[in-house]
Amino acid sequence: MLSWAVKVLLFLSSYLPLWLILVLFHLSDWGAYLWLPVAGAVLGCVGLAALIYWTRTTLREPKFTVADCTREGGDTVAYIVTYILPFATLVVSSLAEAIGVALLFIMILLVYVDSDMIYVNPILAAAGIRCFRIRDANGKERMILSGKSFIDLKTSLSTVHVTDSIWWDVGTD
Repeated sequence: MLSWAVKVLLFLSSYLPLWLILVLFHLSDWGAYLWLPVAGAVLGCVGLAALIYWTRTTLREPKFTVADCTREGGDTVAYIVTYILPFATLVVSSLAEAIGVALLFIMILLVYVDSDMIYVNPILAAAGIRCFRIRDANGKERMILSGKSFIDLKTSLSTVHVTDSIWWDVGTD
């Protein structure tokens, strides 16, 4: 399963749209501090690359047959509106405000990582990675990340166990 560090990098990748907005909005007035959103963007890309590499090189779980499948999708839009947009228009004019914003960001990071919310990621959604809640033939529920638009019932999936509650679809029969 993924380490805590990779989960943090994936959290940073979920903020990639914000990093780019901050660079565009503050290109002329942040001066030497412009490296902060650029570093966030780079680290986020490293996290995505690590996830993709890891899913391709890790041993697969035993295959299972899909008995029930529901697509999960509303979380990403809610995440953008709740956790990204407020930061996009934020103006920080003092050290105290910067520390307050940093503490809020760290709190969101801790909740994101502890809750295994790596599937709530606008960059994964933009890349066509969808989240499905699946129940297998034995009744076990799993959250599956997949490049498929839909998953048919009785499909046999091959997955990699990504976190405690999330698997990555790496192919079907």
